[in-house]
Amino acid sequence: MVARTCQPFLALKELILAYSPEVPPAYIFEEGSMPNIETLVMKFGDQGKEIFGVENLTSLKEVQYSGCDAEKMKNHPYLSGKMTAIRVTLYGE
Repeated sequence: MVARTCQPFLALKELILAYSPEVPPAYIFEEGSMPNIETLVMKFGDQGKEIFGVENLTSLKEVQYSGCDAEKMKNHPYLSGKMTAIRVTLYGE
């Protein structure tokens, strides 16, 4: 899934991405595609997913993550540097 700058989600404040066999293997957030998102919830279970462009979610205040790649998300370069501003909740550790 790609959130594109040319078709932004201007009113979106919360995004929940959940486990499903039909979901794509990667999520890409382009700059300006979701300028007002404050909460990102990712529940991927045993599915490994790639997340790109989370640094483009400039209003992000809270991230919740559960899944097999919990350690990878915990060490994400953008999130680890913003731990005082963003709360990361890891489930299933």
